[in-house]
Formats: sequence, structure tokens, C-alpha cells
Amino acid sequence: MESYGDDDTSAMLRGARAVVSGRGVIALVGLQLAATEDELRRRIGRERYDAQVALGASMDADQLLTFVGERVRRLLQDDADS
Repeated sequence: MESYGDDDTSAMLRGARAVVSGRGVIALVGLQLAATEDELRRRIGRERYDAQVALGASMDADQLLTFVGERVRRLLQDDADS
């Protein structure tokens, strides 16, 4: 997500990691969370980063898969429109 400039989703996925791994769901294969947490905090601000991480941590596996699927579809559509 970061390579597409979607720092909010990248931060949210950091919170979701625990949800996914805690349930044994392997849903994020291939998604790279390349930026360090400090770099993401710097780019989007500490409060926004923390809010996105909390959002990700609050999602169950089904919510997470739906959310990520919608984001990926939107990014691919934006890319195709460019």
C-alpha cells in the first residue's frame, strides 16, 4: 500500500497484523509493509497513525479481508485510469 502512497492503510494494516496472525488467517501474503513505524508516523502524524493502527486492531478477519479487497480494487482502478 505504501508504494501507492496509501500510508493510512499501511498504518491500519500494522494494527490488523495481530488480528490476522492471532486467528491463523494468512491474508496479507504479498503485501509489504516496507516503511518503518517511525517513518509512517512522521509522514501521517502520530495521532493519525495511532488511530489507523487502532482501527486495524479492531477489525475481525472478515472485516479486514473486505477492507483490503476494496482498497486493492480502488488502487488498481486508479492505476488503470492513469
